[in-house]
Amino acid sequence: MASGGKRARAGRKLGSKGKATLEKQKVAEAFNQRVMAKADALFNAQLTLAIGSMKVFRVDEVEGEGGKKKREHVHVTDANEIQTLLDEHDGMNGVVDGVYYYFSDVLPDNKAIEAMLNRALGKPKETLEHAGEIAHTHKVVRVPPKVSKEEWSELLPQK
Repeated sequence: MASGGKRARAGRKLGSKGKATLEKQKVAEAFNQRVMAKADALFNAQLTLAIGSMKVFRVDEVEGEGGKKKREHVHVTDANEIQTLLDEHDGMNGVVDGVYYYFSDVLPDNKAIEAMLNRALGKPKETLEHAGEIAHTHKVVRVPPKVSKEEWSELLPQK
């Protein structure tokens, strides 16, 4: 009877994957397929973040509680309504048919800019400057599976 230690053909087969790893791969594959299906929309959204954009708002007066008039700022998404504002005020804030419109900038997002440039041009190399001296170095030697003492001594650095 074996009393511990290495045993022939024991354990998981070399190169096989565990249950948790297989599950992670399955989830990652499903995620990647969903992302790839929306690649164009995701690219356009990130490009909009990187460039920045403008939003158009309309100020509506609505009756609030107690009959008081309340101003509500509504994001305008209708292309015809935006076109009318642009035609009448040359891209400036103004009143159209008794309703006040204004523009609001959405500033560019630096992280989106950086991510898009890294994808297009490759991530720039990051350098680390060191002002002090290096006290010692290590040489890593990979040992072949069966090496004689003579071959091993030849691999070691000579003093």
